Amino acid sequence: MNPFAYEAVLRDNWVRAKPFKVSPLGMGNINNTYLIELEQERFVFQKINPIFNAEINDDIADVSVYLAANHIRAPRLIKTLLGTNYARSDAQIFRLQEYVDGVSKLQFENVEQVFSAAQLLGSTHCALARYVLPFHSTRPYIHRPRDHAALLQASVDAHRTHAWHDRVLPLARSICREIEALSATMNIEKRPCHGDPKADNFLFHENRAVALVDWDTVNLGYWVYELGDALRSWCNKLGEHSEDAQFERVFYDAALSGYFSTCKDNWASDEKSSINRGLQLIALELSARFLKDVVDTPYFKWDAAHFESCSHHNWVRAMGQYNLFLQVSELQTGRL
Repeated sequence: MNPFAYEAVLRDNWVRAKPFKVSPLGMGNINNTYLIELEQERFVFQKINPIFNAEINDDIADVSVYLAANHIRAPRLIKTLLGTNYARSDAQIFRLQEYVDGVSKLQFENVEQVFSAAQLLGSTHCALARYVLPFHSTRPYIHRPRDHAALLQASVDAHRTHAWHDRVLPLARSICREIEALSATMNIEKRPCHGDPKADNFLFHENRAVALVDWDTVNLGYWVYELGDALRSWCNKLGEHSEDAQFERVFYDAALSGYFSTCKDNWASDEKSSINRGLQLIALELSARFLKDVVDTPYFKWDAAHFESCSHHNWVRAMGQYNLFLQVSELQTGRL
């Protein structure tokens, strides 16, 4: 086995002298993730990206225990030998969590998977609606379309000499204009949210969703944006790494049917009427975030095996989300 860079952290805080095997796990955009296999147990070990403060792990621990009491599966954090929810080493944060058996999917393959994931998200929201513990993390809720539009504009203004600037500028202007127009029509309530219910954050046994993972963005937020993010991810059959989009209406219908079969009593009528605007805003928001990474220091990891540069990959991502927005706008006006 190749030397494991974080072996000392793992041993000092969790496994001591126990023998273990380690292998990379998943293709996450943010954290470094590994499967840890002991003689009779498996765990997930992560080095947490510094964009997250350490206290988010306390929130994850509280929420996972609460959801388990409500018969909803979320990975439980394994406390360190000192009884904390995370370990700190050389200014880096690490955690160990239980391994949940299941398969994640970059894109959903059929209506059954969409319906099942939507049921699980709805059940999770209904449980979180009664969650009363305070959140420890000071990081703001992830979905803030106007803020991300402002960050995009600032990056474009600050990088006028960048090789991609002239290509980015017209799209940036369109995104910022559309976000402002749509945001002005939103009037929604803050409630506890997962924050990132994209397709590959669900684990499946065949076509049944069994767990929602990756809770680093849990916080008070907006269900309209959360469901919009889910629809954005689940219903685009071309995924996040294509310049084009393919909005699948049958997936959209299955998602709303599944979601409201388990969360029908927690939405006001004006919130329900904002679902498609929420979907449009989240597609635009992610397009803004990807477009910012074209000219600025990147937030997201990029795929050097399939794209010639970080800028190229993020341009493709940004265009894909903008084209999804255009297709969803057709849905909003009833033409799909």
